[in-house]
Amino acid sequence: MDLSCVGETNEHSTAEDSGDSDGAPQLVYQSSSTAIYRLKEKGIKVIVDPSPSEEQILQLVHEHNISKFLNPSCRKRHVLDVKGFKGDPAIYFQWTRGKTLTQWLPKARRRNDSVDLNVRLKAAIAIVETLLEFHDGGVVYNNLSPNNIVLDTFEGSYEATLIDLSEAIIYYKKDDEFSTKVRDTDLKCLGSILNTIFCGDEIFESGEDLSWSRHLGNTEEETREEPSTRKRHWQQALGDGLPMYLGTLISTLLFSGGNSSSWQTRYECAGDVLLDLRVAEKDPLIFLKPLIFDDFLLRGRLQLPTHAFYGRQSETSMLLHALSSVTILGGQPILCAVSGSPGTGKTSLVNQICKPLENANGYFVRGKFDVRMRADSVIFSALDTFYSDIIREGSEETQQKMRSCIIESVGSGAAVLMKSIPSLQTFLKDHFAQNAANSLKPSATEQRWKYLLCKLVAASSSKEHPLAIFLDDLQWADEMSLDVIRMMVTDPDIKYCLFVGVYRDNQPSSTNRLKKLLYGMQEQGVSLMSIKIGPMEK
Repeated sequence: MDLSCVGETNEHSTAEDSGDSDGAPQLVYQSSSTAIYRLKEKGIKVIVDPSPSEEQILQLVHEHNISKFLNPSCRKRHVLDVKGFKGDPAIYFQWTRGKTLTQWLPKARRRNDSVDLNVRLKAAIAIVETLLEFHDGGVVYNNLSPNNIVLDTFEGSYEATLIDLSEAIIYYKKDDEFSTKVRDTDLKCLGSILNTIFCGDEIFESGEDLSWSRHLGNTEEETREEPSTRKRHWQQALGDGLPMYLGTLISTLLFSGGNSSSWQTRYECAGDVLLDLRVAEKDPLIFLKPLIFDDFLLRGRLQLPTHAFYGRQSETSMLLHALSSVTILGGQPILCAVSGSPGTGKTSLVNQICKPLENANGYFVRGKFDVRMRADSVIFSALDTFYSDIIREGSEETQQKMRSCIIESVGSGAAVLMKSIPSLQTFLKDHFAQNAANSLKPSATEQRWKYLLCKLVAASSSKEHPLAIFLDDLQWADEMSLDVIRMMVTDPDIKYCLFVGVYRDNQPSSTNRLKKLLYGMQEQGVSLMSIKIGPMEK
């Protein structure tokens, strides 16, 4: 078996890169909070934050404890010590040889199809073997991603090492309910990893955090999703001629868990996944036979327009009426609250305003709250994407006019927002770069940056270019984000702006909180339009 897609350079730049291993430690990776150095066969992970929090320091200690807790033979990052590095908190660990999965994949893609699939299968088996070692050792890895998996050749096959232990959780096998839930998190991430290996695409969106720690503090009702209404990820997994056996394995992994319905089999442990992969390795002619779509099969499929939308005439009319009121009449913003059960087409309904908004020279700002990510970053991220799009697609005249309005309305306060909205600084062409440090430090009270955020939106919407701000899955928004929305829809300076919030109404705890906020907005005189999405009429 040719495994040359793993080279002899033994470098992995994303997490533990190689450098000149002689002499002084070589910086091989740096983020805003941590840096990784290499010194011969040792690595050093350093907190570079000038004022590290207690949580950051405890996380280093946690990595050391997890490493010591696991069996010495487990393929993990072997943490040697926790001590300072040039005055900064750090851990020292044994350097891991190999390439991250992120680096390995492009090389694997250059192989021919038959060798490529077998090589990928060996890599997948190595990853599952290591994950099983963690689970058997009483630890959930909880941070499975292509950047945290290092592959190296070993006796004609592969050996996988999991290198970042900061999110790992020790569980006790006697607590069946908790141990099952946290293992399910690893299994679902494993499904995404295997889809990345075999198809080249990640099932979950970039940056999406699936770690169990993000679920803590949320009720089971808030985090559970009914199987019949989940996004059909398996359709992607079965695409591009992927063998049916592997496609089924991947899709089953994505829905593993204790909440499985009677008609849907789920994986309960990594050992079962390993057994199924080894079956495919042993008899590839049967289990790795690719799907072949002939012309007859393709012609027999029902062809529908890509963006077709059927039904919901009354709900669509309500949204379009709200959009027309905002784009033509201006005045106070309108808030449309769209609610319904999962899978009823709420997001597809909101997408129907995109074309009319484009015809009105407007802009669509989109954000999506998620139980697995920081809620307070969603609005900032949506605006960051918006200004990036303006820079890339907007005319110079449009950019200049919007830029002037922002400078006039927000002034030097823009420096407060630039840290959270990086593209804003580029959009303003470093207008405050020279005097921002002297005129205003990039920090502010919560109330102050909320105010500035409202002024920023007010300056970005106009009669010539109205805005529609769409925030999906509001049931997972935090109190701070909800208060920002309240301030925006009640701000008298914001005109020609439509706010659309979508939320699930089958989760009482979060729904009651949202309804209370909406009723409060109505009492403040907000133009509120409630749209309830039910089952489609027959």
